[in-house]
Amino acid sequence: MEGKEITKEEVLELSKNYNSSFHNHTEVSLGDGVTTAEQLVKRAVEIGAEVIGVSDHGNCANWLPVYNAAKAAGIRAALGVEVYLENQLNPGRYNHFLCTAKNYEGVQDISRLVSAANRNLQKRRNGDMIPVVTDQMLSKIATGNVVVTSACIAGPVADPLMDWTRVDREIIKEVKKMEKLEIPAESVKAEKVVAKFDDKIGKIRNKIKWLRPQTKVPSFKKTENKIAKMEEGADKAFLLKSLENEKTEAVEKAERATKELEKLKTEIDEIKQSDNYKDAKKQVKKKKKNLYMAVVKLDTPVLLITDHVWDGTVNMAHLYQYHKKKVRYIGYIGAGGTGTKLSYHKKYLVYGGHHFSCRVRVKNGVGRIDTSAGIYLNNVPYYHEKAIIKHNKKRIISKKRISKRQAEKDDYYAKCHPIKFKKVK
Repeated sequence: MEGKEITKEEVLELSKNYNSSFHNHTEVSLGDGVTTAEQLVKRAVEIGAEVIGVSDHGNCANWLPVYNAAKAAGIRAALGVEVYLENQLNPGRYNHFLCTAKNYEGVQDISRLVSAANRNLQKRRNGDMIPVVTDQMLSKIATGNVVVTSACIAGPVADPLMDWTRVDREIIKEVKKMEKLEIPAESVKAEKVVAKFDDKIGKIRNKIKWLRPQTKVPSFKKTENKIAKMEEGADKAFLLKSLENEKTEAVEKAERATKELEKLKTEIDEIKQSDNYKDAKKQVKKKKKNLYMAVVKLDTPVLLITDHVWDGTVNMAHLYQYHKKKVRYIGYIGAGGTGTKLSYHKKYLVYGGHHFSCRVRVKNGVGRIDTSAGIYLNNVPYYHEKAIIKHNKKRIISKKRISKRQAEKDDYYAKCHPIKFKKVK
């Protein structure tokens, strides 16, 4: 095709040869699956896939059902696993890592890897126990029979490249009425604090400028030479005594000026090192970042602020509500990994992904959260969790087992509209 422009029709024709997916989760995936093996294969057939992969988190329990369903449907199955890879640079954090078997020997290699990982259970920061793969374990499958990739944005390649910087909640201390869709004033209070301190520093520096010449002792050489030429007598003795007194006073004055100068310099250093000044300067500096906002009119207006947007959308943001003539910070919401975009549906904010489906309703400065997900731990395939979030503190209200049918019904992300963000000027 070199030297010739490719047409849309040719692209579509070429794409048919690559209509397959190797990164898929089923109902046995640790923390993130509700799809059965039969449903996965059925969907693969519907889209014309010649190969369908299965890569559940931490286990191979659905390999045989997927293989048999794919064989019956006349397509091939790619057997794999998405492991939790130990992050040596950030203890307590684990990267996602995709392993897919090329042949039967690869199937055996992955099986041994999964078994070893399940003997190496570790606790995540949220308290969950997960099977963890180390670099040493991974080296044992370097036989040429397993294809490995870095998985999603939680993989070892993408993870360090993603700078999930956090927007300080103080960034919108003073916000105009949200119903008018006014862009919030960014840390006006911080700017005033910095200006006040800078003004004080400026006045002190003017004093230093005035004092600096006074720290030097003047020269009395001309006066000394003039007196030396005089004849001995009472007048000469008187002038010599007066000169000595003047010298003493000049030295004492210079010493006092020097002490005062050092005191003023120390005062400037104390102001610059004070927490109030440093915090205010930091806040003003944050104002210079590119921030993005969205006001979503649900049954009550809510404000979303973020500094990380692509294509006008985002899957993580800080959530605020204008309540009782004041902006209330609720918390940081969003999906991780291959999470879906922040969306809305009727009176709810919605986000999720292959790990979970979550909706948030905001009322009286509090976010009420409903989450539905599959976990497949201790024979509990699905659960529903209710929680509240306020000032970025989450409190679980209830957590119960639910049926597969109910989990599929609780797919909050269906029929939602992505939230569009605009740059804060």
